[in-house]
Amino acid sequence: MKNEILLFLLFGCIIFSQSSCKSDDRSHGQGGQMFANFWQGPEPFTNEELTILNETLNISNTLPDFDVNNLGHSNGTSRIVEPYTAMLGRVLFYDKVLSDDLSISCASCHQQSLAFADNQAFSDGVNGNQTLRNSIALGSFPSFISTYGAGAVNDTINQKLFWDERSSTIHNQLTATIQNPNEMGQLLYSLNLRLNDRPYYPILFKRLSKEGTITNARILTALATFLGSIHSQNSLLDQALIQMGTNSTIDQDLEMFNLSQELGRELFVENCMSCHGKSIFESADILFTSANNGLEEEYLDRGIGAITFDENDNGKFKIPSLRNIEMTAPYMHDGRFETLQEVIEFYNSGIQAHLNLNEELKDVDGNPKQFNFTEEEKIALIDFLKTMTDETLLIDSKYSDPFK
Repeated sequence: MKNEILLFLLFGCIIFSQSSCKSDDRSHGQGGQMFANFWQGPEPFTNEELTILNETLNISNTLPDFDVNNLGHSNGTSRIVEPYTAMLGRVLFYDKVLSDDLSISCASCHQQSLAFADNQAFSDGVNGNQTLRNSIALGSFPSFISTYGAGAVNDTINQKLFWDERSSTIHNQLTATIQNPNEMGQLLYSLNLRLNDRPYYPILFKRLSKEGTITNARILTALATFLGSIHSQNSLLDQALIQMGTNSTIDQDLEMFNLSQELGRELFVENCMSCHGKSIFESADILFTSANNGLEEEYLDRGIGAITFDENDNGKFKIPSLRNIEMTAPYMHDGRFETLQEVIEFYNSGIQAHLNLNEELKDVDGNPKQFNFTEEEKIALIDFLKTMTDETLLIDSKYSDPFK
């Protein structure tokens, strides 16, 4: 019996060793040292590698902490993000090599100083083209990164990405953006060759896998990991909720707010939360992820309706995040409003009677709602919206341009 047990253990070790040698997945360093070929994740850069990297980049072995930390209140969230993968994603995000004519990077349309939005209605794309819609700001609460960033980009959750919600996974969204002729215009199959020609990429990709091969999937995973690490968590609103304790919510009085901010909060909860709850906090209840908000009686851009071919979806667009809204003008899918004052006035008196107008924007008779805010209330709403500005996000070096 003793010999049978020894044979069983030996056979199990052989099987484990063979499967480990074949593995190209990330490990977090648990129990792999007994096998010489076991992939345990990235090794620090060598001095020779750092010399090559720092000809172009500002990179060291002291990596930023890309983890998404709990905000300290009931709407908080936490995720562990693998730093080498996020760093590679950061380099890709700022590299114009991703575009066909080498003129556009992801950061061209998503600028950190603007809360990863753009300050023009339609962003500049490759070959003199422009995007067809306004660039959506980043840095809200991305839900596509699960517990371990690099090895577990959750590409199965229905994300409803883009203004028309046409992409259901972050990998599809990134692929569509890179290959869109009005945006980056770069075919993924040729991008691999381009990256191989840059001396820093083989070194960086070696931290994603044992053999360091540059593949489409690894490009997308690195970008998704970096994007998932961008999070806004230090606004006045967050600080006010943290002060109130872990069970605090936006629908209670917040002691840190002045009178105008507090009035704006009350107005927002009463009039705006049904659509914009989740655009502030990932875990907040929400009735809608998209809506027709009555910008026009007839939309030239049909939004989701152009994707589903359902007339009931005409004029419906994704409801974007309101975090850092002060920094992300112009507003709406077509950037038609230059200021928050214009946005508030639209909802106050300008909603149009489209057939698909969201029910929350109708009065008891089914007509477009007139909110009839006073001037004091309009100012208060804007003051509240500005409490969502996270100044830290706008200058945080771990999200900044790594190129010299």
